[in-house]
Amino acid sequence: MPSLVLFILVGMIVGSTGLGLIYFDNVCTAQIIGVFALVIILFEGGLHTKWTTVRSVAGASLTHHVITPYGETKIKEGDFLYILVETKYKEELKKVLKKKSVKEKSS
Repeated sequence: MPSLVLFILVGMIVGSTGLGLIYFDNVCTAQIIGVFALVIILFEGGLHTKWTTVRSVAGASLTHHVITPYGETKIKEGDFLYILVETKYKEELKKVLKKKSVKEKSS
């Protein structure tokens, strides 16, 4: 958190409304500065995170970020395939059931 406040203050001081050293009207410059600041903020946050905090949320994080997207993907694939082959699926199922019933009657 301290680095976030530090970068906000530095941005306000050196920005166009402060000392006017950096003008953020150039998109490339603003993006480079923003990405650099974000990297430092995330790195600093990772250094100050306690392992007990990480361990306490590891299970929920694993479920949320790994298992849930996999399940959502499989559901979407199933929906797509159902829409794609809906009529053929029903027709083929009827054929299979007819063949099975014919075999059972002849036995």
